[in-house]
Amino acid sequence: MDTLPILRERKQGQVNKMEPFELVMMIIGSLLAIFAYSYPFVGVTRFYLLAECVYVASASAMAFWIFVESVGKGLFIPLSQGELWLVIPLILGVLTFIRFSKRYSWMFNYSTAIVFGFSLGVAVAPTIQTWIISPTVDLLSRTTSLQPDPASAILVFVATIASLVYFLYSSRWSGPFYEGRLRWLSKLGRIFVAIGIGYLLAKVEVLEATDWALGNIWYMVIKRTIDTLIGLVT
Repeated sequence: MDTLPILRERKQGQVNKMEPFELVMMIIGSLLAIFAYSYPFVGVTRFYLLAECVYVASASAMAFWIFVESVGKGLFIPLSQGELWLVIPLILGVLTFIRFSKRYSWMFNYSTAIVFGFSLGVAVAPTIQTWIISPTVDLLSRTTSLQPDPASAILVFVATIASLVYFLYSSRWSGPFYEGRLRWLSKLGRIFVAIGIGYLLAKVEVLEATDWALGNIWYMVIKRTIDTLIGLVT
């Protein structure tokens, strides 16, 4: 995955200087971020409360605007164009607000059941196919064919089985793996899980975050800010 697009854009001369409005908004945003992170050091202050209120208010306004825009584009505009089948999800959505009525709150149950039933029906089959069946078939095929090499195939198979045993929490079936003779298998699974989580954290949180910081923060924030200030002075 490309993590340094800004570096290439800078080489190609596509990264422009900031506009004065962008510079002002960046300074305001940086100050609000500093105020927000001042809580562990100086506690609750007026600056911290200001940053908190601005963040909550702006996030709420943005969420409301996105909601209104999505409902307008996804529901009312298609309805005005003749897509009358959208009346069904409209009715289901309106029924969810009847929950606040003591007399007609029972209608909320039918709306919720229909929405959750369709959602689970649509999501469960692809999820099982993607996360269970396909990895299982791939693991078995690689193990039986010893791909990419015998040592790697056996190691991946053992790591998968041990990790699954470590997450076996059934009181009936997990006894031999936690208290019996096979408890070494759950300990081995815990080691593999720790190695996997450590690798993912190091890859995502350290390497990719470092690349993002070098590529975006330096050239898109610091470099452009300096160039903009020099341009305003000169």
